[in-house]
Amino acid sequence: MKYVIVIPDGAADAPQEALGGRTPFQAARTPALDALAARGRVGLTNHVPESLPPGSEVACMSLMGYDPLVYFTGRAPIEAAAQGIALGPHDWAVRCNLVTIAQGRAAWNRTLRPGTSRPPRPPNSSRPVSAGSRPSFRNFPAGNSSRA
Repeated sequence: MKYVIVIPDGAADAPQEALGGRTPFQAARTPALDALAARGRVGLTNHVPESLPPGSEVACMSLMGYDPLVYFTGRAPIEAAAQGIALGPHDWAVRCNLVTIAQGRAAWNRTLRPGTSRPPRPPNSSRPVSAGSRPSFRNFPAGNSSRA
């Protein structure tokens, strides 16, 4: 038997007043997902142990059969691997989010909700920060995605 697992990662959100108290996902028109749900099995599970941060990296690791209590060491090593950065046994991976403050408020922040205004970031906007980093941070990837 073949299986398809659909993980709507990032679909969770807070109810929005502009959407009549519904979340963006509840308000969205989703005919393809509705059709899949009608033909399959739909369930709700919790794959995040209480002692770990409730993030997609922990949940997906668990869904794929890896015990996050054994294998999860943080999001940074996972994102380093996605960037093709090989870590040795004595290396550290550090992850950070960069936020621009403009006119007294955050102009770019990964926590902005769908339906809000996300100003475009200029290419390589994190380069000035990473360029001034200590020399041991040579592999700090600068970019313009939310994973930069």
